[in-house]
Amino acid sequence: MKRNDITCDVVVVGGGLAGIMAALAVKKENPELNTIVVDKYFAARGGKATRGGGVFDVLSDEVDIEEFLSFDIEKIGDYLNEQVAQRKYINALNDNVELMEQYTGKIWVRNEDGSLYTKHPKVNFVHPWRSASVEMTYMVELKNAALRNRVKFIDRVGIVDFLVTDGVISGALGYGIEDGQEYVFNAKAVIVCNGDQNYRCMPMWACTRGEGLAAAWRAGAEMTNCEFSTFFQWSNTGFFAPVARSEDWIFNNEGENIGTMHRTPEDADIDAKTVAEWYKQMKAGKGPMHYINPSKNIRIAPVSPPGTRPLADQLRGITAFNNATHMSTDELLPILIGEQSCLKVDIDMKTNIPGLFAAGDACYSGSRVMGAVCCPPGRVRGSGLPFAEYSGNVAGISAAAYISEGVDLKGVNEAEVSKYRNRTLAPMTRAGGVDPDEIVLDIQRVMASLGYTLYCEEGRLKEGLGIIKGIEKRLEVMYATDMHDLFKCNEARAMVSCAKMFFTAALERKETRGWFQREDYPERDDENFLKWIVLKRAEDSEEPVVSFERIPIETYPYKPEGLKEVK
Repeated sequence: MKRNDITCDVVVVGGGLAGIMAALAVKKENPELNTIVVDKYFAARGGKATRGGGVFDVLSDEVDIEEFLSFDIEKIGDYLNEQVAQRKYINALNDNVELMEQYTGKIWVRNEDGSLYTKHPKVNFVHPWRSASVEMTYMVELKNAALRNRVKFIDRVGIVDFLVTDGVISGALGYGIEDGQEYVFNAKAVIVCNGDQNYRCMPMWACTRGEGLAAAWRAGAEMTNCEFSTFFQWSNTGFFAPVARSEDWIFNNEGENIGTMHRTPEDADIDAKTVAEWYKQMKAGKGPMHYINPSKNIRIAPVSPPGTRPLADQLRGITAFNNATHMSTDELLPILIGEQSCLKVDIDMKTNIPGLFAAGDACYSGSRVMGAVCCPPGRVRGSGLPFAEYSGNVAGISAAAYISEGVDLKGVNEAEVSKYRNRTLAPMTRAGGVDPDEIVLDIQRVMASLGYTLYCEEGRLKEGLGIIKGIEKRLEVMYATDMHDLFKCNEARAMVSCAKMFFTAALERKETRGWFQREDYPERDDENFLKWIVLKRAEDSEEPVVSFERIPIETYPYKPEGLKEVK
C-alpha cells in the first residue's frame, strides 16, 4: 500500500458548510497557514448542507436578544444551555449573514429595499426568530471562495483516526476510497467538521455516520449531552421519508388526535412527548396511528418569494410532490434520524485535547448552546446551517490563534499510526466473517426502537446497552472485500461507540428534560440534574467513564422559577 505523507498547518475534516467556513476563517486570520480540507465524498457536495432547503434562522427586527435568550432557555433548552456561549451565538446570527455574503456574493433573498427577506416558517409560529434563505448554489460559491484563498482540497479520502503526540494533536490518518492509498497528515491543528451520528437510517441524513466522533473519542476527547441524541421524524409505512407537517393530524384507531395531545405553541414541528405518546398508544393496543388531514393535502410552505431561488423551489416542489403522491397508506410511525452531536467544545470550539477543534453537527449538542435538545431539527428548525456557519468561523479563528502562539509540528507517533492501520485494515485480511451491513442493521434495530432510545426506562436502557455490547464483540470478525466495505466497517465501529455513549449517559440522567423522556422518572428534576453528563474514554479501553459538570446556574441570568438549591 502506498503511503502519502502530507505536512500542513491545519487539517479540516469534512467539506460541508462548517468545514469550508472553518478553512476560510483560518486563511482570513493568517493567509500563510497551509490549510487542507479532506472530505470522504466531495467537498461542497456531500454532507447535510446540500440536502436542506438553504434556510437559516436570524434575529427578527422586533425581538431583542433577551427575549430570544429567555424563550430559548426556558421553552426549548430546559435550562441546560451554556448561557454565555448561547448569547455569543445568537449575537452573531445576523452578522454571519454579512460574513457569508462577503465570500459568496449576493446569495441571500432580499426585499426591494435591500433588507433581508425573512418570515416565520410556520403558521401560528411563536418563536422569536425568523427564517432567511439562500439559493442552493451557496456551497459551491463557498468552495470557490476557499480556492481563491488558497485552501487545498482532497476528496475521496476518509479520515479514520486523529493522531496524538505527547498529549497534543499531531495530525490525522486516512485512506483513499478509490485508490486504497494511506494518507498520513502531520499538522499543528485538526478541526472536526464531518458531522454527527445518524445511524444510517433516514436517507436524507444517512450521510453522517459518526466517524469523526468515534475518532475523537479514541483520541481521548470528552463527550457531553449524549443522551439528547435520538431525534425521530414522522414517516409513513409506504414512504421512507419524512411526512412533512403531519404532527398535528395523528389519530389513533379510536379517532382521538394524539398529535395535539401534548403540543404547545412553543413546540416546533415535532416534540418528544408526542413521539412517546405514539409508543404508549401502540402498547395500549390503540394503533396503528393514522395521518388524517381534512385538507387532504400536505404542503410545504415556501420560505422565499416565488422565483427568487429556482433551485430551492425545485427541491421543495419535488419534496411536496413526493409527500402528496407516494404515500400508499395513511399509517404514520416515528423513524429514527439520530442527530448525535456530542463532541464537547468550549465557547471557542476547542475540545479538551490541545490542537483539536470542532464545528457544525459534530459538536452542536456538545457546545451546549441549545440545551436539552437534539442537534437540528430537534425543536429548533433552521438552526443547523447558522450554527455550522458560526461554529466553523469560530473554530477557524481559534485554530489560527492556537498556531500563532508558536506551536511546532510534533511529528506523528508511528506506533500509533501502526496501531490504527492494523485495526482499520484488519477486515481486508479476513476471507470471511461478519458482513458490516449485518452489524449496522442490528444496531439500527436497537437505536430505532422507541422503548430503548426515546421513551426510556432503566430496564430497557440496560437491555439495549447489553445488546450493543454484544454487537461490539462481533466487530473483530468483520470482513471487507474492497475499500467501500472497509469504510462500512469503520462506520459500524463508530455506530457502536456512539450507541454506548448514548446508553451510558441515558442511564445517568434520571429525569425527563427537553427531548429526553424517562418513563420511570417522568418529571424534570432541577435540584439534582442541572448538570451536564460528561463521558471520557477509559485509559486502557474504549469504555466510557462518567463524570458530571454542574451548571453554574447561579451565575446565569436565567434560572428555573422557584429553584432553591442545586446539588
